[in-house]
Order: sequence, then structure tokens, then C-alpha cells
Amino acid sequence: RAVEKIITLNWQEYTAGRLEAHGVAAFLSLTICLYPAVTVSAAFPLYAITLGNSWYLAWYGPQAELDQACDSTGEAGRQGKTQFYLAAMVPSIVLA
Repeated sequence: RAVEKIITLNWQEYTAGRLEAHGVAAFLSLTICLYPAVTVSAAFPLYAITLGNSWYLAWYGPQAELDQACDSTGEAGRQGKTQFYLAAMVPSIVLA
């Protein structure tokens, strides 16, 4: 059997030296094979928040951040940012 280009795919048929994968061997195989998808999925919110913040500052300007920091509740800024966070998620979800 040849080595797969994506190294985690080499663990698809891992059986821990037995005829069939059971218990820990099956869990280990599944965990390693799904690792790339999990890491990409975990980074998605970080990218969406960063893009949403960038769009928020581009739309309202740097003064908006200062106004929000000086506001005692900060609710107006959070609600406005939420719209930009949701807008930042749309391209990724649509293009996926």
C-alpha cells in the first residue's frame, strides 16, 4: 500500500495489529483522520471575529471603538458588531 498524500489518511485502516479495529484503535483512527477538519473548524470563529471587527472599524472608523469603551453598558457597540460578525460568516458558509 502506498503512502497517502495527506498523512492522516494512512490511519484509516489502523487496527492495532488485529483483524478488525475495535475500541481504542477505532477511536484513535477516527480521531486522527478527522483532526484536519476539526482544526479548520476551530479556526473559523477566530477568522469571522477578526473580519467582523475589521469591517466594523472600516465602516464606523476608529472612533467607534473609543466611544464603545467609554460607554458604561457597551450594548450599542455589541449589537452593531454582531451584525458585522454575521456578515463575515456569510461568504464562508455560502462558498463552502
